[in-house]
Formats: sequence, structure tokens, C-alpha cells
Amino acid sequence: MGERIVFFGRNAGYGLTLSCFRELVKATRQGPHAVAATVVSDDHHGEDGTLEDLAAGAGLPILRPSGNDVDAPEFVSQVRGLSPTLGVVVQFPRIFSPELVAALGRDVLNLHRGWPLRGGSIDERAIVQGLDRYGLILHRIAGRIDGGNILARRDFPLASDETGYSIAAKADRVATDLFVDSFLPLLGGPIPEGEVQDLARTSYGAKGCLSDRIDLDRAAGDIERLIRAFHHPRKQGAGLALRWRGQDALLRVQPPATIGDAGGSPPGTVLDIDGDAATFATGQGSLTLVKAIPVAPGRLLRSWRVVPGDRIDGSESFQ
Repeated sequence: MGERIVFFGRNAGYGLTLSCFRELVKATRQGPHAVAATVVSDDHHGEDGTLEDLAAGAGLPILRPSGNDVDAPEFVSQVRGLSPTLGVVVQFPRIFSPELVAALGRDVLNLHRGWPLRGGSIDERAIVQGLDRYGLILHRIAGRIDGGNILARRDFPLASDETGYSIAAKADRVATDLFVDSFLPLLGGPIPEGEVQDLARTSYGAKGCLSDRIDLDRAAGDIERLIRAFHHPRKQGAGLALRWRGQDALLRVQPPATIGDAGGSPPGTVLDIDGDAATFATGQGSLTLVKAIPVAPGRLLRSWRVVPGDRIDGSESFQ
């Protein structure tokens, strides 16, 4: 049986969406299966190499739901009119209604990164929570978010120094392999029931559930993980807001950040300034920061005439 597939994906910013779509186009080029439409999200902000570009280059129909509202009755009707047999989702930022799922044919499958984490902010949460493995699953869309039956899975170990960049790169490679090895062979054949997820083993978080603001009252180890987590292709970096005698700045801090001993100094105390680097006391331990955008921490503090021993405001609440 030839499939008529509707592919849903983020228009820009996710390498795995683009690589999986390329593999789908390659697999359907000679038939009997076809891509009935490519549904692209509306988050294109001038990036090169979007999902829309790939679909247009392959001569495939493109659907652009207004506001990503794939559950709007008119969009569901449009999809139903394509007579699809199968839907596949790779990083599309919307929850699907039962009406849309029914309109897509015999099943809708989702490639999800970061299991046992569900929801959003996956890569960041994996680092902040100190996970030692990162899972990817191909699952049915049904009921709760990322909670449908699992058809296939892959995982890889997380090193102690992972950043958002390193996790994203590894996840993109593994996800593409999972798509090729586990989704493409299902085309035209039966789709198994899969493994029922034990949701008690998972953790859900909404998109944007983690604050990227650095609070020097927190422990140095927690801050260091936050910095690595937000050093990510789709993030600006963890934000350190500083204020000193009427001057203020927001630095987007980049790794590395080194943990040390604060010697009992109160949080926010500047312990050392050395070249680009600045060392701060935190709620537990010290933290040395070297790289930040738009200016290195050490350079900023010297321009403010801060000296070791001064205590500055570096709280999360400062906007």
C-alpha cells in the first residue's frame, strides 16, 4: 500500500527536522509512497536552510497554519482533503487535537528527543537535572503530551561537561538514525501497538519552564549547570544581571565556568578579577566566569572600577 504522508516540522532551528525530512524525501522519491504535504511552523526569522526551503526544492505541497494552529477546523478540513494515510511529527510546536489525528489517517507518529523528559526545554532540563543518559523515542500521538506508546527508542550517555550545543548535535545524529531505521520501514506496512509508557518514570515540563537568569545566591554547581544548559544553538546564553552604583548590565554567560571555594564570603562578593575572568562568591562556593556577551566579566568590572572585596547585586530578580 502506498502511503500519503503529512510531515509536520519546525521551519527553522532544528537540524534533526531537516535531516529527517531529507531522508523521507529520498525514501519516497521513487514511489509507491508520497509526501502529501509538509506542514511548517511560523518561526522562520530569516534563517537559511529552512524546512520550507527543502519542501519547495523538492516540489512538495507546503501548508502554513496561521499561528501554528493546526487544530483550527479549517486547517483540519484542509488536511482531510489531502486523503493522508499517515502523519509524522518532528519538533512541531503544537499539541494535536483528536480531530486532527483522525484526519491524518491510520496513525500519527512523533519523534521525541530527551526521554524520560517530556514537554519542552528538554536539552536544558537534561543538564540542569544532571541526567546521565538522553533518550529518543518514536511514539504514537495519543492522550498526554509525549505519552503515547513507544515504537522504538535510542539513547546515549551524557558526559559531565555537556553543553546545550553538544547535546543538540548528538541528539540530531541519533534522531536521524532512529527515523531511518525505525520510521521509514513502517511505510506501507503494519504499525505495531508499541510499548505502553510508564509515565511515572517520566518528568513533564512546559516550554520555557526553566529560567535562564543566574542568581548568585544559588550554589555554584547549580549555576555552572545552568550556564552549560543555555549554551545552546537556540538560546542566547544564561543571563547574569549585574548592578553597581547606578550602573547595570546583562551578560550572556558562556562556558566554561569554574567552581571553587568562596572562603565564607557573602554571595555577590567579587573575589578576584584577572584579565577577562571574574570570580564571584555564590550561595555555596565560588564561580569563575571568563566568557560573556557583549563583554567579558573581568573587563566589565574593571570598567566599573570594582575591586576584589566589593559586593555587587547579581540577583535573578534584577531585570
